[in-house]
Amino acid sequence: MRLVASIVAATLALSAGAQQFGGNPASIRWRQLSSPAVRVLYPQGMDSAAARVATVSNYLQQRHAGTIGTALQPISIVMQPDVNYSNAYVGLGPWRSEFYMMPPQNPFELGANRWTDNLAIHEFRHVQQFSNYNRGLSRAMGAIFGQNGRALANVMAVPDWFFEGDAVWYETVHSAQGRGRLPAQMATWRSVLAEGRRYSYAKMRNGSLRQYVPNHYDLGYLLVSYGRQRFGDSIWRRVTQDAAAYKPLFYPLQGALKRHTGLRLSELVAATMADFEQRWPRSESAAPQWLTAVSNQRVINYKYPYPAQDGSTVLLKTADNQIPIFIKRMAGGQEQRIAVKDIGYDDYFSYRNGRIVYAALQPDARWGNRDYSVLRLLDVATGQTHQVSTRSRLFSPDISDDGQRLVAVQLEPRRASLLQVLNTEGQVLQSFTADSSLVYSHPKFLAGDQQVLAAARQPNGHMGWLVWNSSTGESRWLLPPASRLVGFPVVLGDTVYYTATEAGFDGLYAQQIGTGQRWQLAQYGTGIYGGYVQQGQVVASYFTAGGYRLGQSSALAVPVPASVVGLSSLYAIDSSRYTDLSTLPNESFSSTRYRKATGLFNFHSWQPELNEPDYTMRLYGNNVINTTQTDLFYTYNTNETSHSTGFNFAYGGWYLQPIAGVKQTWSRDVVYNDDTTFIYNETEAYAGLSLPLNLSGGRQFRFLTLTTSLHADHVRWQGIGKQLLRNLDFTYF
Repeated sequence: MRLVASIVAATLALSAGAQQFGGNPASIRWRQLSSPAVRVLYPQGMDSAAARVATVSNYLQQRHAGTIGTALQPISIVMQPDVNYSNAYVGLGPWRSEFYMMPPQNPFELGANRWTDNLAIHEFRHVQQFSNYNRGLSRAMGAIFGQNGRALANVMAVPDWFFEGDAVWYETVHSAQGRGRLPAQMATWRSVLAEGRRYSYAKMRNGSLRQYVPNHYDLGYLLVSYGRQRFGDSIWRRVTQDAAAYKPLFYPLQGALKRHTGLRLSELVAATMADFEQRWPRSESAAPQWLTAVSNQRVINYKYPYPAQDGSTVLLKTADNQIPIFIKRMAGGQEQRIAVKDIGYDDYFSYRNGRIVYAALQPDARWGNRDYSVLRLLDVATGQTHQVSTRSRLFSPDISDDGQRLVAVQLEPRRASLLQVLNTEGQVLQSFTADSSLVYSHPKFLAGDQQVLAAARQPNGHMGWLVWNSSTGESRWLLPPASRLVGFPVVLGDTVYYTATEAGFDGLYAQQIGTGQRWQLAQYGTGIYGGYVQQGQVVASYFTAGGYRLGQSSALAVPVPASVVGLSSLYAIDSSRYTDLSTLPNESFSSTRYRKATGLFNFHSWQPELNEPDYTMRLYGNNVINTTQTDLFYTYNTNETSHSTGFNFAYGGWYLQPIAGVKQTWSRDVVYNDDTTFIYNETEAYAGLSLPLNLSGGRQFRFLTLTTSLHADHVRWQGIGKQLLRNLDFTYF
């Protein structure tokens, strides 16, 4: 029973890990729109994004639900515009989803599609999965323990690699840039197999503290895609629905897989890896001369190389056993530490003339769903850091040649993406956008500091390089938008070096600013992410199974034709299945005010707690926007044979969080002597305030919670104690 309670508690922690209790400022005015598939809750001013989420979700349920099952449990989706972390989740307990609306700056990991489409496709697949896994023993667990009970049963029967791999497959067949079309997604297992590593399923499933093992998204996409290709489109619907029903009871997924395919799970994994290794498009480029070593004990990354005036290379170095640091790699191979990088969601940085600039995380002290991206300016010679901005949302900054100005992407989901030029004190000097529909990333000053280059993505995911003249306000396309990804530029003279996706690979390219002429400089089977050319040699960061390694090779200088191959499925998906939802027109929905008191208690799950001598059963509740936490409980104490019941409540919608509770206990005992025991009933109540603070910043995570409460306690003697003892009433802080 202790094991069961521990597993339930762990599942609760997992389901609640992405949520921030009381994370939204009290000033937010929520609105809602409803559709047959979803109800979208959003802050005022995001009507268009909310309608897009509902449109895509409805379309997927109406047209493409059959690949996992047609059952649907409508869900509430909460849109969070003030979190800089590009992510989302779907959770049971309570049944809800949150979308973090900030699109990522790095297009190679998640693509450049309209961010609302990416979120809606991937997360709605999870809605469809959970909706169709309410069967058999999973349904029984839900009936007994509520939504958390069903979540526990589902995740114990169906592994996380299927949940996420199936959602990545869904992205790939319903968008132009789902992760199954991105070389960076395929490079993970390519890198492992290219080095002759063969992992057991257990290692693939659980990872390693020493060696690089791709995550469950990467593994799941390969297994799901191969299974569909070999056994038909309905195979995973049948396997996972049986598994969720616990048919068979033990090792349900393995048993269901064997029943429907005739293969053991280990055999399916082996067949998938063999098929993938045979199919992947191979690069003809030879391995570079490696400038950084590989460790057998950990994965080490060297990222975003820039040339320095003294012939060294400035990089970001990260490893599993240390926090990120900026380093100089000298021509002879020695490494010189510059400084520790402050905490940030994105590790990208820029370097020029002895100065490093990057974006760092600045959380809101009180509201967990609001944080900021501020600029840090680092002097390489002294190691001193200067904070340029505060409470800003600035990303991917660069510094001018004279060191007096910065350019960064100003990005807020409620507004258009902008390029902003600032001075080193954070004062905005200029702002620019060529089109309110564009999202910018990785801007760079060009020679003379009067022009700015930036990657620009359109809503359909097409990307190109835009040049803005800050003196005249005019702009032009250096590289017109097309079905490609571009990023990580390094500008030297009249040439920009950058990573681009072409024909299934992320390679290094160069383009002249004046003429627009473009060349491919280097290609590697698992991708090149940032680099430059110096004295005819490419110096770049290559992705490998040992981490991102710094390598050097001769520049190819192969002219690139104007035609673009575009992004296509890279593994085991029939191209006829592809539907690009970027052209799907928005439906029309009516919007109404959403009152914060809606579903205030929303009890959803029972949970047993075993803490000898107390045996407790709790009924938990949270509302959809996560401003209330409630629990009703009953406890039996085996020492005293006493019973108690009570209620706890917390409200997180105000700056100070009110907390309150009451507990009634019957038949508590006090042993007076060998033959006399006094029995009493006790009533306890409390009320107070709590203030959770997030004081993180710089190089440290820091949290502080202040709480004060007033307690009242009433003791009433029973039996013989009524005549002999005086009842007690007391209060305390």
